[in-house]
Amino acid sequence: MRLPEGDEAGLRFARDLRQTGIQSPILFLTAKDALEDRLRGLEVGEDYLTKPFHLPELIARVRALLRRGEVRPTRVEAGDVVLEVEARRVLRGGTPVTLTAKEYQVLELLLLNRGRLFAKEEILERVWGPGYEGESNLVEVYVKNLRKKLGEELIETVRGLGYRIPG
Repeated sequence: MRLPEGDEAGLRFARDLRQTGIQSPILFLTAKDALEDRLRGLEVGEDYLTKPFHLPELIARVRALLRRGEVRPTRVEAGDVVLEVEARRVLRGGTPVTLTAKEYQVLELLLLNRGRLFAKEEILERVWGPGYEGESNLVEVYVKNLRKKLGEELIETVRGLGYRIPG
């Protein structure tokens, strides 16, 4: 079964992901097995598997992609805030800002996914781990602390839905 948008839908979707800055590995699962199709898929994505396939092979390919790791930017900017990912350093107006480990993780999540809205529960799960059952206002407290240190305008609240860094 093909995507409803036509023959090129998967390639267009993958290109759109890349254009928005998403660098997660892409594995094409498709019945299109011509050399030209495989080459075009590999130009946009990291792997290409044709149907029919065996589940152990799919699992092995996904594990290989995960071992390669996500391609992450080394530097992300939002206004006068700069996140230097490899150094785990944050600057505001060129001046280093001291963050706690959890503040940094919340900021990194939001900046690396700029424009994406995160529900409070998803932030809790990604930063504090699945099944975290601590204080119910924990995310609000960390967002408030980040706003104090980095500026009120950096993190947007979408009432009833969550938080994001506009972009």
